[in-house]
Amino acid sequence: METHPISPDPEGPREAQEHGSPLQDQLLAATRDVLIAIGDDGCITHANAAASAVFGLPVSQVCGKNMLEIVTADERKRCRKAMENWLAGSQRDALVFECHLAHADGSTRNALWRLAPASESANGAQYVACARDITALREAERQASEREVRMVSLVAGMLDAVITIDLNGIIQFASDSAVNFFGYTPEEMVGENIKIIMPEPHRSEHDDYLERYRETGESWILNTTREFQAVRKSGARFWIELSVSRIDMPGQAEPLICGTIRDSTARRHAEDALKDSENRLRAIFDQEFQLVGLLDPSGRVLEVNRTAVKKARTPRHELLGLPFWKTPWWNMDSSLQIRLKGWIRRAARGEFIREETTHVDEGGNERVVDFSLKPILNEQGDVILLLPEGRDITELKRAQTRETQMLKALAAIGESSSLLAHEIKNPITSINLALRSMVNKLGVDERSVLEDLVTRMQRLEHTMRRTLSFAKPLELDAKCHDVLPLVLEAVDSMQPDAEGRGVDIEVKVDQACPPVRVDSGLIEEALGNLVANSLQAVDEGGAIELSALSLSSDWVEVVVQDDGPGIPQSLLPTLFRPFVTTKDDGTGLGLALVKKIAEEHGGRVDVETHGPLGGACFRIKLPVHK
Repeated sequence: METHPISPDPEGPREAQEHGSPLQDQLLAATRDVLIAIGDDGCITHANAAASAVFGLPVSQVCGKNMLEIVTADERKRCRKAMENWLAGSQRDALVFECHLAHADGSTRNALWRLAPASESANGAQYVACARDITALREAERQASEREVRMVSLVAGMLDAVITIDLNGIIQFASDSAVNFFGYTPEEMVGENIKIIMPEPHRSEHDDYLERYRETGESWILNTTREFQAVRKSGARFWIELSVSRIDMPGQAEPLICGTIRDSTARRHAEDALKDSENRLRAIFDQEFQLVGLLDPSGRVLEVNRTAVKKARTPRHELLGLPFWKTPWWNMDSSLQIRLKGWIRRAARGEFIREETTHVDEGGNERVVDFSLKPILNEQGDVILLLPEGRDITELKRAQTRETQMLKALAAIGESSSLLAHEIKNPITSINLALRSMVNKLGVDERSVLEDLVTRMQRLEHTMRRTLSFAKPLELDAKCHDVLPLVLEAVDSMQPDAEGRGVDIEVKVDQACPPVRVDSGLIEEALGNLVANSLQAVDEGGAIELSALSLSSDWVEVVVQDDGPGIPQSLLPTLFRPFVTTKDDGTGLGLALVKKIAEEHGGRVDVETHGPLGGACFRIKLPVHK
């Protein structure tokens, strides 16, 4: 059959052709789909009643129009190209395409077309076309897409990861936050078995779990929160809290399983570290008050999570649509409601809000909440949603108060100890001076006894001096100092004793070592204590080394080491404890004072039982001057 291109530019409507038989007309009128016949010049020769409804014109006016006249102007070029390509081909298969049709009232309709050659050319008709009005279908799809975008926005704003699987364990959905947990992007996870994030033995047994659930409907994990280990993409294991629920999808034969995942590694580590201190800080990780919701830019509630509903003690449907400040979480304090309105206005302009607020729980107790409002933007940068989140930090606040009280108590003890040591030291000094003045007035035997007493009194005076130095609060006079002079000053005070025993003290300070911000007197005292300890530890002819180097832009490390016997491993737990010593004439305060001085500067002191020289090695970190 000879075919001709359909003309995109008709000269005008032409007379309608004669209709077929009455039966054919009845069939055409009975269908709800548009049926038209098209001539070789592209004009409509026949049309049924459905065409009149879709185009808003009488059938007589539909006939005679060019095929492309009924298409909206913005789509004519595309449709013409599709028809021309089809006409240029074999035409064995019908041309199926979708386009917008122009209604006489100015509105448009979505239509799905099927165009095919006529079985026989009658009255000039070369082609027949059928169109189905799918406007309602496309509108329903659009609304469903909007609902999906809203829910995806809610999930995307959550800190927890959300993963959905089918009953075979295949991942159907993974939230954006999942990459922070597992190292996989959502695209990498979808289509994979959930076992990729499971360690053994769960990895090998999970298929059996799902099969048993499919057969019996029984599960021990649904609607519970449990703790497991999971596996990252790198292979590393970490602890998670997993809450699992079942989702029954409308129109789907099988449900989906949804898991909400929270990284509990930090909480577990904190619990292990603090379990001997009455779990004082554990409440920081126990989220007793946590609210996650979704608001429109005006502050009306669109979505809230289950925890928030439980705290509100109000059915979820009664919360939706309310202004956020009128919900049960805020209606106990009118001044707080006014502040919240202001925060919402600022967040609607794109500002991230974070505030501490005080709420009263159902027991009448005040709870301190770390509250935030995060604006969610579209691609154009406009705020389309607000994400409120509240975390209960009441226990953290209480712990901070107790810590402050404890520090004040320690400071008071230190001041009392300082006063006591001072009161004892003065009489001892007076007695010591009196004993010295009597030495020359006594005989040889008496002098020997008295000299021994003087030595003991001097040792007691030294102990009291060290105790006084350790007990009193340090008052730092921190200034900028080069490291080399500090090290040399500490060495100079010990050099005579070292030379007398043939001990070599070597100083190595990196030229690139930046200045530090310290109290020079205290640092020289700390280094002097370490050098004195090394002198006591090494044999005659031994070696001591002081070195310094830059660790980073923030820290300098000063190292004091020797070639002595080192430190027994058993002494490490009590090495820096005050008044603990293995020396007959030691006070047990030297290393304790070194540690105190380092920490008061914001640094720290570390020890190696056997350093590079073979003996003890102490490393002090000091802050760089900026």
